[in-house]
Amino acid sequence: MSSDEHLSLLLSTLAQVALSVELQPTLQILLESLQTLVPCDAGGIFVREPNRHAIRAYAARGYPGDLDMAAVDDLVSEVIRAGQPRLVRATGRDATPIAWRASTAAHLTVPLASSRGILGAISLESDRASAFDDQERSLVTLFAQQATVVLERALLHEQLTRQSRFRREMEIAGEIMKSLTPAAAPVLPGVQLFGRSLTAESVGGDAYDYIPYPDHQLGLGIADAKGKGLPAALLAVAHRAMLHALAGLELRLRATFGRMSDILARSLPTGNFVTAFYGIVDLTERRMVYANAGHLPPLVVRKNGAVESLAVTGPALGFPGLAPMREAYVAFGPGEGLVLFTDGVTEAGPSPDDFFDVSGVEATVRALWPGDAEAIGAGLLDEATRHGGGVLADDATVVVMKFD
Repeated sequence: MSSDEHLSLLLSTLAQVALSVELQPTLQILLESLQTLVPCDAGGIFVREPNRHAIRAYAARGYPGDLDMAAVDDLVSEVIRAGQPRLVRATGRDATPIAWRASTAAHLTVPLASSRGILGAISLESDRASAFDDQERSLVTLFAQQATVVLERALLHEQLTRQSRFRREMEIAGEIMKSLTPAAAPVLPGVQLFGRSLTAESVGGDAYDYIPYPDHQLGLGIADAKGKGLPAALLAVAHRAMLHALAGLELRLRATFGRMSDILARSLPTGNFVTAFYGIVDLTERRMVYANAGHLPPLVVRKNGAVESLAVTGPALGFPGLAPMREAYVAFGPGEGLVLFTDGVTEAGPSPDDFFDVSGVEATVRALWPGDAEAIGAGLLDEATRHGGGVLADDATVVVMKFD
């Protein structure tokens, strides 16, 4: 299978599972696609049962007869306990079997790790001792990330349907969304970072993220899903899952956003969309390549106090073909930086005639820029909230990057 066919299958799989909450059939789709991309003779996706010590096979292929749904071999159990992937190869003519199948010569197991802990594992077996090279292990890790997102979403759905009270439902959703938000900004030499989201309801459709890259590079993103509350939150989760999956493929940003837009258009009811900004910053060179899919233009703040807007480079995600997605570049000097925000900040206020607006953001950022990134970001949110009379009508998110 060629690299283009690999990518097409991966994207097709992402489209099928982007918003699904049906756990077992969705994991089966993931496993079948994975076994097409990573040749193997058998495999399964195993999930730790909630509030029980049992581990259950939710998807399995290639095993003779019926796999015992409650039984898991020692290697899978060990990986779930330790939370670390493991590749074992049988060596020697008299090697002890390393899996359920006596013919297995290589056994790869990757955990399904989330903020809740280790939820389960993906396990693949091959009769070839040389199976599972570095590229294949990376693909298995990528599918493990997607399986974890599916599992988290399914767990959220199951918990929500069990609860009869709306408050409890929103509390559960809020916990999941909080676990997907960066707990803290990464600490990196030469740059200060800050991010924070305030939700108008128990859960919201704003999202921001930091994605590390090799060679002193950092991905910096912000997104705003249409609407608010639980529907917007689920859309934001789908956006985040796709961004992390496609960022790992190291595509051009315009290709990343283009494919995300295609997937959302195929997967969502008409009229749903996400505005998003994503940039990859070279921290050493203080240079960023970015794409802006219909999001509010971020502000570049210069050392002399001048403020510049970064233009939109394409339509919101969910409208493929409306206009081409482009990339753009910006460079920073010492003491300069970037401020990202959502419309919950600009639309804070009693009426459209008295919104905080971009002008309020610019004036506040200029006044706060001598401080550090946290003081700038927190101060901007405080000022927007004050302008709204202490109440936010929509989710509000701010991300600040400031070079030393």
